[in-house]
Amino acid sequence: MSWFTDKIEQPNPIVNLLKSKQAIPSPPPRPITVSIVGAGQRGTGYAYYTILEPQWAKVVAVAEPVDIRRNRMVKLYNIPEENVFKDWKEMIERPKLSDAVVIATLDDLHVEPAVAFANKKYNILLEKPMAITVEGCKKITKAVTENEKISSFGNLVHFNSKNKPKEAGDAKNCLECKIESTCPYSAKKIYIDNCYKKGVVSWPVNVVTDIPDIENLTNALKNGPYGRCVYECDNDVADNQVVNLEFANGEIEGDGINTIMYYNFLTRKKELLKPSEILGVNNLGGHAGGDLALIRSFIYSIGESLFDLKDINSSHIKTGAQQTFGSHLFAFAVEHSRKTGNTINIEDFKKMWGIS
Repeated sequence: MSWFTDKIEQPNPIVNLLKSKQAIPSPPPRPITVSIVGAGQRGTGYAYYTILEPQWAKVVAVAEPVDIRRNRMVKLYNIPEENVFKDWKEMIERPKLSDAVVIATLDDLHVEPAVAFANKKYNILLEKPMAITVEGCKKITKAVTENEKISSFGNLVHFNSKNKPKEAGDAKNCLECKIESTCPYSAKKIYIDNCYKKGVVSWPVNVVTDIPDIENLTNALKNGPYGRCVYECDNDVADNQVVNLEFANGEIEGDGINTIMYYNFLTRKKELLKPSEILGVNNLGGHAGGDLALIRSFIYSIGESLFDLKDINSSHIKTGAQQTFGSHLFAFAVEHSRKTGNTINIEDFKKMWGIS
């Protein structure tokens, strides 16, 4: 008998288990109200949940400096004029507008709004990273824990100028590069040839430009960050990341799109799982349903907190600001070590920043 098997079983047992673990409770007496700060890809993605489960949540306010994005959200969610802002600082001056706020501003603009909304007793869903500095992470953690609100936080070797192909010369942008047609990282290939020309005007094209036509797309690639040569960027993200989750009874492997393979150590059988079946939604949206699961758990937890819904099995938020700070601190220590060339102990790094 073979120790492993390639045979894929019907996923009924594990799917039923997962569904029971995240059993959907009865809706609250009224929808949880949500304000959106930053109506770009992330903010609009989380707001979309309120269309899928309107009995659970409703978007009631938005703060966004880009007119086309702000107006699009106002129209889609029928947001009243008095709750529409160009800047979150205008929103924070008003009496509390909602039960929760989604903060999806640019990474380096997370700290100030996160602290301000925590101090005003909003429940906060803060897009990753928590902050881009240790000091910023400390400020957010302190504000959230002191105000005792529900919070949810999301958590280079090759790509540098030294490894840039010599044939590319001094080109800093893909549309100016002599070897663009043979480069696997060509922005023109990714956004124009493989997407726009094939009729794709949603993600990732609409990340590059708010008006997805060839003129605006080409202009954005020529003059914006998405057309920059991958070897000439100030990128400090790891070239490759593999996340392997193992637990007592098995392991899982995902394709990042729409399937998960579960291998059971006890039965030695594989089961193919589909997040759409587990979550009960055909259009999974961002991160193969990950965004939906995150915002749903966040909203369910607020409902549990506000209305004491007894039929929720357990709290749906398992980690908060402290745990996220811990993972960010480790990342900061690794980056510090990479830049300095010195190995640093995480405890020494904590002492460096006065963290107990």
